[in-house]
Amino acid sequence: MAIDNFIANFLEIKDPNIEFHEAFQTIKENGVTTKILSGTLSYPLEACPKCGVRNKSTQDMIKYGFAESTIKLPSMNFNALVLKLKKQKYQCKHCGEYSLVTTPLVDPGCFISNDLKRMVAVELGEVQSMTLIARRYSISDYTVVKVLKKAGKALAPSYRTLPEHIGIDEFKSVKSVQESMSCILMDAHEKKLFDILPDRKQNAIRDYFMRYS
Repeated sequence: MAIDNFIANFLEIKDPNIEFHEAFQTIKENGVTTKILSGTLSYPLEACPKCGVRNKSTQDMIKYGFAESTIKLPSMNFNALVLKLKKQKYQCKHCGEYSLVTTPLVDPGCFISNDLKRMVAVELGEVQSMTLIARRYSISDYTVVKVLKKAGKALAPSYRTLPEHIGIDEFKSVKSVQESMSCILMDAHEKKLFDILPDRKQNAIRDYFMRYS
């Protein structure tokens, strides 16, 4: 158990329900060195998350194997770091639904740790390219954009006034966007997200700003 405490303390992972395995694995792909850590997350659920029935015995809920997810953690010694985490799966004997245990390390259904998101959010407060941030933490440009959008969720352009100074950056679009590159607009003075354009081409940017004329 000492190795569990050492790894948890070293990486500042606070979840006591994660049991770490001793062996680190190192791989190199496309010039990026990645350290791989393995662990297991298991604890008894108090109730079924689906139907709400209390879990008092195996007559209520039973263990049903594990589901593995790969979670990106903050970089370590300039190397990417991921945790292959096996999460305990349960089946409810009342509603028949399956549920996974959760951890404050990462949001359900997400593969970027909350600590890494917070580090990216701090980086976004500095004047630098989002591509540089993405490269530093071995994540996609769009992941950086999603963190930025969440941080600036309360802001919405009114199409009446523009910031006095606007910063423009580009990032690789997701598959749902027609163009290969999209464009992000920042209020350079306030250092806040202003808007995101699905197309970085000159005509699209011009048409966007014409809304304010």
